[in-house]
Amino acid sequence: MSTCDTSHHNNSPSCHSKQSFDVLLWGSMAIVAVLYALALVASDALPTWLHTAAEATENLVNTMWWGMALGVVMLSLLTRIPREFVISVLGAGGGFTGIVRATAAGVLLDLCINGGCQTL
Repeated sequence: MSTCDTSHHNNSPSCHSKQSFDVLLWGSMAIVAVLYALALVASDALPTWLHTAAEATENLVNTMWWGMALGVVMLSLLTRIPREFVISVLGAGGGFTGIVRATAAGVLLDLCINGGCQTL
C-alpha cells in the first residue's frame, strides 16, 4: 500500500509503493548497446545477418542521439512548468476547439522540429 496523500497528486519517487523492473526498456537498451558495440569493434568478423543488424543499429543511434537528448532535456524542463499553466494555454475542455488547437500545435511543433520553421 502507498502512503501517499491522494488528494494532492504527489508525484515524488517516495510516493510510489513499488517500482517494477521495466523488462522492455532495459532489454531493448541492452540489445542496442551490444549491437552498437559490435558495430564499433568487430563488424567485419560477424555473420552477415548480425553485421547488418549491428551496422543498422549504429546508423540509427548516430542519427537520432541528438533528438533523444533534446527530448530528455525538454521533458525535464516541461516537468518544471505548472500543470495549470499548460492547461490554461491549451484551453479548457476537450471539445472540438480543444482538439483543433492541440492538432495545430502538434503540426506546428513537428514542422519546426523537422524543418527549422522554414515552411512557416
